[in-house]
Amino acid sequence: MAIAIPPRPRSGELILSSWGIGVIDVLEDHEQRIETIESELPKRVTFIASAEDLTESSTTLTTWQDKLVLNATGLEEGKYLILWGANIGGSRVGAIEEVRLTVDDLEKDIVQFSFYGAVTAPHYPKQVGSLIVDLTAGDHVIKIQFRSLSSAYTAYIKLARIQLFRVA
Repeated sequence: MAIAIPPRPRSGELILSSWGIGVIDVLEDHEQRIETIESELPKRVTFIASAEDLTESSTTLTTWQDKLVLNATGLEEGKYLILWGANIGGSRVGAIEEVRLTVDDLEKDIVQFSFYGAVTAPHYPKQVGSLIVDLTAGDHVIKIQFRSLSSAYTAYIKLARIQLFRVA
């Protein structure tokens, strides 16, 4: 497979094209032929779906609360990249909150935050994560959930986003 590239590439340069990512192999001959071996190229990364909820939600509950749900339907079996993130906050000094990502109700990533900021306003540090998961063919549900670890504190979450890509 031939890829159009800028003039005079250097051996070992990484290129990105609409066909994928590859490494340029410059042969030392008069024509400086450029070859890309298809077997060395990763499969294309394909965007599948996304969801976002930019509003603020809060809870004093210690049980998991859904913030954002992405229903991915009709997927093929394969490897998928999930990018997720949200801004979270606690109501006062000492507040502890957890936020997690689940796929089909199985916990895949979890983060716990303790807040030591001013009592007068919630703070919103950003939590972002990425992971590769193997999914079977069919429908899958991806969620961002959150909770407070004590009913004495309010947990806040906003700007929640999930993006799903097929990588293999």
